[in-house]
Amino acid sequence: MKQNVNKTTVRFGNLEWATTNLETCYFSNGDFIPLATSKEEFVKYSKNSLPCRHFLDFNDQKMNLGFMYNEFAVKDSRGLGKDGFRVPTENEWKQIFQISGYLFEEDESHLWGSTGNYNQTRKKNNIEALKNLKASKAWKTGNHKGTNKTFFSALPTNEELTVCSWATNNFIERTSGCISMGSNPNNRQIEVYFQTNDHSINKKSFKQLLSNSAFVRLVRVSDQNKQSVFEIEGKHWEKDSSLLDLLKNNERFHYIDNKHNWAEAKKNGKPAYCFYNNNLTESAPLLNWHSIKDLSKKLPNGIKIANSNDYLDLFNSLTKDGNELRLLDVFHWNKYFIHFSLDEIEINSNNFGIQPLGCRIPKYITHWEGEALYSYEFTGKGTYAIFWTADSYLASFSIKESKISLKLVNIKSDSEETGMGCPIILLKK
Repeated sequence: MKQNVNKTTVRFGNLEWATTNLETCYFSNGDFIPLATSKEEFVKYSKNSLPCRHFLDFNDQKMNLGFMYNEFAVKDSRGLGKDGFRVPTENEWKQIFQISGYLFEEDESHLWGSTGNYNQTRKKNNIEALKNLKASKAWKTGNHKGTNKTFFSALPTNEELTVCSWATNNFIERTSGCISMGSNPNNRQIEVYFQTNDHSINKKSFKQLLSNSAFVRLVRVSDQNKQSVFEIEGKHWEKDSSLLDLLKNNERFHYIDNKHNWAEAKKNGKPAYCFYNNNLTESAPLLNWHSIKDLSKKLPNGIKIANSNDYLDLFNSLTKDGNELRLLDVFHWNKYFIHFSLDEIEINSNNFGIQPLGCRIPKYITHWEGEALYSYEFTGKGTYAIFWTADSYLASFSIKESKISLKLVNIKSDSEETGMGCPIILLKK
């Protein structure tokens, strides 16, 4: 994992994280943050909605852990960081866990379904993922022992050496949140918990008030520039394009956001597009078969949709030199039991950018599933990505047993697959 000379930060995806808990006495503008040296002082500050900081258990012998900051310090408009650093959001915390291989409950329906060994597999997987974030030799042995493979260097913040926690700031309705990593009281597995802190605290006990206080790890967006064009053997693949604007500005292409209308478009042969999980901001447009021919005629000069030979040339060019990992955006593939090391993720930062659909392959094409354009069958330890080509092929990338493969299937006009919604990739001629 690439770090700076002083090893004070570490990068996960596009985010640069501090490797120690915050221990500043000042807001970003230089204003002093009061120190609460006792429970009584802490209660006074918090009940009056005033920011403060304190040592764990109000014991200055624990200053090696940094300061804990109450809710009002975390969400104060003056900020807790400098040079672009700030308090992370819940989603940014999720990214750091996912890039280490952790699987959240929300992913379960996309992974193993009802297979018998899923829960135990997931439990073992998550314990190992969290060990990667924890400092070695500082935690309780067994499941809690850290390996610090990510260099994040998380330290335990309780006497039992089994838990650590940090603040989040989601800027929603003046609330802050907290992320905790440690033992589930009902069993001995290690889990991650998010909770939103309640702003109405005047009648809370000290113990409840203290839950609105946490350590802070600052984060900032990395200044690493990623290329928007990927060149391989004279071909220029467009990783970012204005495809959506082109679709929006042409009434020939129909935007669809529900399964009934999508099925009707397939039945009537209408060019249509939609978005995975109807998310217009975080995903590329997905097109049906009928859109491809029309779109080819409307692209600007010098731009074309990649065809089956383009994909085959790309795959063969990278695999023959052992560089097939560059095909994938491995941060996204690092979920679903496909675990790449942090070194591989760092090396892969400038990649072709193929993202997975999850541990599934298309099965019944006309089913919407409330989020996708088809139902799917689980592929176990492996996952899948698929694209339309200009010549009516489906180009499918998959990982099985750590091996990346490409499959090309020609789709005829009367095939069920014409109703599939898949992304495309553009090439500069």
